[in-house]
Amino acid sequence: MNANSEIISDLKNFIRLSATEPDLKELFTVSKNDFSRNRKLGFERLVLMLINFFRKSYSIEIAEFYRLINSEESKVTKSAFCQQRMKIKDLFFACLNEILVESFYRNYADHIKRWNGFRLIAIDGSTACLINTENVTISPLRQF
Repeated sequence: MNANSEIISDLKNFIRLSATEPDLKELFTVSKNDFSRNRKLGFERLVLMLINFFRKSYSIEIAEFYRLINSEESKVTKSAFCQQRMKIKDLFFACLNEILVESFYRNYADHIKRWNGFRLIAIDGSTACLINTENVTISPLRQF
């Protein structure tokens, strides 16, 4: 299995565990009764929809998601989606991100590029040329 498949597998396992393990589900939901019944938009399906990164209107994205997963069920309403997403705490997504990062570095340990022995996260190589005028050279703090 390649590294990307391993990472996806780790994420799916975490999502599945979060949806099925009562302690985890209680930790990641607003109320312990949230996602307790079998609904069209359960915990796992909602999370998959949320991490799909909506780019269009909710109606279009929900319809496309249900078409993508070949679901026989009718799609849910925008209102149902919004109500369900409010039941998941931010903590779940922070933990999901930690799982993603940990899995990435575990699976790509030999392929991570380094600069002078360090991981280079980001760099801004842009430059700006400013005209040498009084407004530019006077510090904004001196004006007060």
